[in-house]
Amino acid sequence: MLKPTIVYVDGFNLYYGLLRNTPWRWLDLGAFADRLAGRQREVRQIRYFTARIKPNPNDPHGMASQAAYLEALAGKEPRLSIEEGFYLLSTKTMPNANPPPPFVQVLKAEEKGTDVNIACGMLADAYEHKAETFILVSGDSDLATPVKCVRALGFEVLVFNPQTRDCKALQTAASAYTRIWRTLPRVCQLPNPCQTMHGRAVRKPPHW
Repeated sequence: MLKPTIVYVDGFNLYYGLLRNTPWRWLDLGAFADRLAGRQREVRQIRYFTARIKPNPNDPHGMASQAAYLEALAGKEPRLSIEEGFYLLSTKTMPNANPPPPFVQVLKAEEKGTDVNIACGMLADAYEHKAETFILVSGDSDLATPVKCVRALGFEVLVFNPQTRDCKALQTAASAYTRIWRTLPRVCQLPNPCQTMHGRAVRKPPHW
């Protein structure tokens, strides 16, 4: 019997750790999750945690690109749920690392809610015994506590870190810990165009 498995994906952590500035951003999360789970587990649900970005003069195509990708994902993969937090973009005055001047204004982008949403989701699913194996795709040390809690309930928790550096807290907390191999996204790409279950063809952003 294959072990029923739920995959929790920290969207921004995955993007900035593994996909940004690569030609593999059109990632098929279904194929990706199945590869991570391996042959002994059956991925029954993929919970993708992200936030809708806001207009940014440094990334004029960002909003449209993200919207297209989320539409393609939601339309193709029936096991997937997209769970959104909040995205804040603000102008901050901060000390200059190379003065003068002593201070500079910077655009600061912040994602809010993802850590809490993942933690609550994992714990709720564990208490309801929705799976035997829980897979977390993130390199965020803030998630070490919910990983420990789910393990303490008797479940297998696998952590796949998309970052280039190891996370010791997650490494210690998990049943097993692996840094995602950098070539994996290349073999887990959505078709272009991606035909959704509703019959709509969604194209990969040209600059991706």
